[in-house]
Amino acid sequence: MWHVAVCKQGSKAFSFIIIFAGSVKCTYHQLGMQEDKTWIIPAGKWFGDKVLEDWNYTWEFSVDTNEKTELLTLTRRDYEKVLKIKKTPELQERVSFLKGIERFKNLPRQSLLRLANVLSHRIYSKNRSTSTLQNILVTCNLMCYQVHRQKSDVLPS
Repeated sequence: MWHVAVCKQGSKAFSFIIIFAGSVKCTYHQLGMQEDKTWIIPAGKWFGDKVLEDWNYTWEFSVDTNEKTELLTLTRRDYEKVLKIKKTPELQERVSFLKGIERFKNLPRQSLLRLANVLSHRIYSKNRSTSTLQNILVTCNLMCYQVHRQKSDVLPS
């Protein structure tokens, strides 16, 4: 018996699936339609790649094996473990920011994720920055005053 259900339309998806050998039959049922849409995915192709980006992804169609079939699966958790990248909203924000930089805009998404993952996010409080700036200005003013005073001491009145 080669016809085994792999996934059912509308159920939560957990894995990216590569057809290593054999083939699968996909069935899409649209409410209100009498006939389902069907198609075959052969060896070497894949489906479910959206699972790697979206934790809430549900199968858009049902899949059954069409013959003796070997499937390779990769869960999102395993994918993130391998890459050691957790896709948080902050990380997505950094990726979007990096895409806006001319030097990085043509990098592949995976490279941007890796780069965004190692960026340090530092927040400087307004008071601290202002205080530091004020200290610099006071120091500059003091130095200018001292230089001016030294010049006036040297110059005859």
